[in-house]
Amino acid sequence: MYFYFSTDFPSAIKLGGIYFGTAYKSVAFLDIYEPYPLIEILPLSGNRLSSAFFPNSDFLDNPPENATVTDLKGGYFIRFSEPCAPSEFKVINQKKYSGAVITVFIDGGYRSSVETENGFLAETFDFRITAAEFTQKFYGNRSIIFSELTTETGKILNVYDVTIKPELIFSETLSELELCAEGFYTTEQKKDVQKHTVKTLWEITQNGVKRGKRTVTSSENFDKNAIPEKILPYAFLEEFGCGGDVSEYVGGEVKENAEHLKDFFGDFIGVTTPPFFREYDEIGLVYKSKERTYYVEYFTFKVENRKITAITKK
Repeated sequence: MYFYFSTDFPSAIKLGGIYFGTAYKSVAFLDIYEPYPLIEILPLSGNRLSSAFFPNSDFLDNPPENATVTDLKGGYFIRFSEPCAPSEFKVINQKKYSGAVITVFIDGGYRSSVETENGFLAETFDFRITAAEFTQKFYGNRSIIFSELTTETGKILNVYDVTIKPELIFSETLSELELCAEGFYTTEQKKDVQKHTVKTLWEITQNGVKRGKRTVTSSENFDKNAIPEKILPYAFLEEFGCGGDVSEYVGGEVKENAEHLKDFFGDFIGVTTPPFFREYDEIGLVYKSKERTYYVEYFTFKVENRKITAITKK
């Protein structure tokens, strides 16, 4: 079976007790067979713990909190994040608001707590938090707290309804947050071919949070007509995944059935090139199956006169 490994921290890999290589900010490739040997991920910094596992179904179906597993349909990609948190107790930020107290802190892990007179909500995060900012805003008779968590890879917004008992009603990655009378806007900068910027209105309702108007723009330097034809399907998928206008990318039967593309592709969260053991013309879409586990489905695209006229799921 083929395995790819990557780590967010300087580390070495041992395979059956023998040094294999490193996997920091790069991808290590292993081709191993059953019975699978013990794999060790050894951080090169003394304040982190190592990880050891057999790459069998027990691990692949239920990875630990510091790992994610993606089924590549013929192999697996395993990514390790920070394997342990600082052990000392430390308050990253705390605010006392009208009727509520919110705290983000370290206590054997990265955690948060939200407390009101009627309840208490505690969370543990599987990522390192470097800063936290809070804002309280009232929508009618509803009290809402916005918590922006800065991580090593970006920002995460958690939104809590603290009107009675604290309740997490929204959690997403973002680049910028803007509050408004209806709710709030999130802006996310994508690291894709077109350098998309996605600005979304989220309305605060009696039932929680409802997505409103979404605006999708591309970099001024992006020119669809200048990219190679083989890149067109990637640009199309990224535009579609952002909720943008894909009419300029499609033709023939695909254009005629454009309203069915959402059901056809489903809720994918990423686009990837095929690994070497798949066909060269396949493009992978990444889906989340459950917590810390993902899988890839592959598609091929027929392009005629720089328009996508047929799509096949493999």
